[in-house]
Amino acid sequence: MKIDKTSGVYKACMLGILCAVCGILLSTVNAITAPIIQENALASVKSSLEQIYPGATFTDVTEDKIGLLELKDGEDNLIDGIYNAEGKGTIFTLHSTGYNADGFKFMIAYNNDGSVGGYSVLEQAETAGKGDKAFKDPYVSDVLKLTSSDTMPLITGATITTTAVGKAVDQARQVFNKMNNISYDENATATPAPKAEPVALGKEDFKDNKAECSETSNDGTTAVYACKAHGFEGINEATVTVDVASKSVKSIEVTKFGDTESVGDQATKAAELEKYKGVTLESKVDSTTGATFTSTSLRAMITTALQAATK
Repeated sequence: MKIDKTSGVYKACMLGILCAVCGILLSTVNAITAPIIQENALASVKSSLEQIYPGATFTDVTEDKIGLLELKDGEDNLIDGIYNAEGKGTIFTLHSTGYNADGFKFMIAYNNDGSVGGYSVLEQAETAGKGDKAFKDPYVSDVLKLTSSDTMPLITGATITTTAVGKAVDQARQVFNKMNNISYDENATATPAPKAEPVALGKEDFKDNKAECSETSNDGTTAVYACKAHGFEGINEATVTVDVASKSVKSIEVTKFGDTESVGDQATKAAELEKYKGVTLESKVDSTTGATFTSTSLRAMITTALQAATK
């Protein structure tokens, strides 16, 4: 029987055969290259993993275990990799976004008994002396005392960064605890960082704020000062009015806000500024919750104005 190579049936059969052959070839190539690709990927992070478990034998179990992660509505996967260290524990490489929009990457490891085996930063550009405290002692030492049942602690003045760290670690805890059948409270939230006890304004250290005040008027009864001081990253400015006789604040008016909108500006609201009325160098004033650095800049300006009024 002569085959009509121009017929649609013939062409369809040949196409089917070609696709089958290509499929076999691709699966064969994948079977050969997949382990190599996985091995190369593991090699690229091995030096980082060995910071926590030196000399361990590591296996990338990301594909096998990431399915244990159950994301809430609107939640993104923050786990980049899951690595088993044979006989020791599991390391999670994570990412999150704190104050800096570029985000950061870090690792946390849980020993097989559920205790934290390591916590180390991989990449970060958080504000020096503020957000980067989340990757330095004493915070690192505090994390090493935790278990997979514990939430991450928060730091006053680095709340945004440590909250972001906690969100990523919560996902790692969820996967690790499911892997090891460890019961824990999935709805537990981090305890707010305790506020530092306020000290008298005249004894508080404001050197980082670099506050400056210049007298704009003084009628012997009331002195007015134009002040400025460093806050979180920007410079805040205010007019501070002082009662000369009592050496106390009559009012403070913020004239320029240079910190983070919807965060630091909580300290500049009228109700918050009202608490400074009547304070002296002996007064103790709490920071506004969530606006520690802006609050400190306001106290620095008030203190500088009061000190100028006492000369």
